[in-house]
Amino acid sequence: MRHGSFQWMKSMNKSIILNKIRKDGPISRAQIARETNLTPPTVSSNVKELLEQKIVEERDIGESQGGRKPTMLVINDQAFCIIGVDAGPENIKCIVSDLAGKILKRSEIKLELPVDNSQFIDALKRGISMCLDGIPKSENEVIGIGIAMHGVVDVEKGMSLYAPNLGLSDIPIKEELEKAFGLEVKVENDARAMALGEFWFGNPGDVKSMLAVNIGRGVGAASSSTASCITALPTLPEKSAI
Repeated sequence: MRHGSFQWMKSMNKSIILNKIRKDGPISRAQIARETNLTPPTVSSNVKELLEQKIVEERDIGESQGGRKPTMLVINDQAFCIIGVDAGPENIKCIVSDLAGKILKRSEIKLELPVDNSQFIDALKRGISMCLDGIPKSENEVIGIGIAMHGVVDVEKGMSLYAPNLGLSDIPIKEELEKAFGLEVKVENDARAMALGEFWFGNPGDVKSMLAVNIGRGVGAASSSTASCITALPTLPEKSAI
């Protein structure tokens, strides 16, 4: 197996395990392995990394099924913050949230239209800076920035290829924001980001997939399954390990 394929599989396994803990925690390692069809060693190694990164923590001891009582796992909600940005055609809306999706702070900037690429990037920077003000100056507290952008997006490069409502193209969002803030930046189409957010935090019930429709200046739609590619974890700093 090529190194890139191995890293992709490892990232996907970690995302599956993290989502299982988020959804069903407190949960044991054995239950995760049983319900995700991942091997116990795969679960153990990934959980070890998540514990070292402080994304997951161990809590109460579970009920014994005849052997040693299992240690239960939960998301460490307050270990880190994430910046979320809705880069709309008229306003830039930013939030700070914890890992459970609880919103801690908001900011909003109205775009002065028309704008060019540079002015749009500057508006993103101002909105993010407003949210960052007042957050405790811990190096590892904010682990990344997520941008929901309308139009055609190159997820791998983090670039807006075409933003029809703004009349802009080839906006290097990821490159410029990572340079400005020193944080990992993920850029995704707004409908796909909305679908994933609703699936994770919108209480859709016991469903395996759902369709979200975004109606505004345009109409966009995405299913939770097509949005699953953006569930991979950001790369946390080495210093975050225990």
